[in-house]
Amino acid sequence: VALASIKKGFQTIMCPAQKTYFDMAHNNSTEERGICWAGTIEVAEVHSWNPLQNIDNRFHNFVLGIQGQLWSETLTKESSLDKMINPRLATLSEVAWSSDKRRGWDQFRSALFNSVKLLEKIGWKYHEF
Repeated sequence: VALASIKKGFQTIMCPAQKTYFDMAHNNSTEERGICWAGTIEVAEVHSWNPLQNIDNRFHNFVLGIQGQLWSETLTKESSLDKMINPRLATLSEVAWSSDKRRGWDQFRSALFNSVKLLEKIGWKYHEF
């Protein structure tokens, strides 16, 4: 959909469900919160996404950015919110702010461990990655 929009000359915010809908389950475990209609989204999968990969350079200026969503209609407890977005939102930020030559997964994962330590200190929960 984003590609069709861009090719028609529309300014576009990219937010494919398979990478940016944080109400999706992290994996197929029966113990996971979330839904799976668009797939599952582990943190490493968010990190591997290159939003401009299949878009011709002449259309890049129509991409205004990327966006993550958390559709909350399936969340029955406020305490579930933290684990649904953390650390996927921080990872999506890395994708948005970094160039194509961003850190590899192993290097980024190490940095992400430090970030979740800060989350724990302020009382937020996060999903294991």
